[in-house]
Amino acid sequence: MIKNNKPIYFMPDFFQGAVNKFVTSEHYIWENNTCAMLRSAVPILASLDEDETVKFYTEKLGFTFHNSWDGYLILSRDEIQLHLWPTKDPEIPKNTGCYINVTEVEKLYAEYEPRGVVHPHGKLETKPWRMKQFSILDNNGNIIHFGESMGD
Repeated sequence: MIKNNKPIYFMPDFFQGAVNKFVTSEHYIWENNTCAMLRSAVPILASLDEDETVKFYTEKLGFTFHNSWDGYLILSRDEIQLHLWPTKDPEIPKNTGCYINVTEVEKLYAEYEPRGVVHPHGKLETKPWRMKQFSILDNNGNIIHFGESMGD
């Protein structure tokens, strides 16, 4: 919500430190130009095998490997960071995934498709929610969707 060209933040009733608060029946409304805002997120996916995961992400997806702390992996490509945590349970990665917003999704698809990583049911297509996207399964079973907005 915007008031006087400033964002208004809805805070839970239990919040005790609100500056410039306005009490409503359900929320405090907090108006403050210095409030922290969300900037980016780092997906944390499951990894079944540290060495195979590093190999897959660097060789198949073009990521850069940065470090491992007892199997907790940190990789990146362009402006995206990706973390993977170690697990021995093969069911976990079958139920995890992330969505990565990209530019030039067709070029990325053309890079990944010949490498055999595109999910059989995740070919490049424009979805009803106006995203052109495709999906891959990593070596652990995590699904990763790559999408580009097709505008309003």
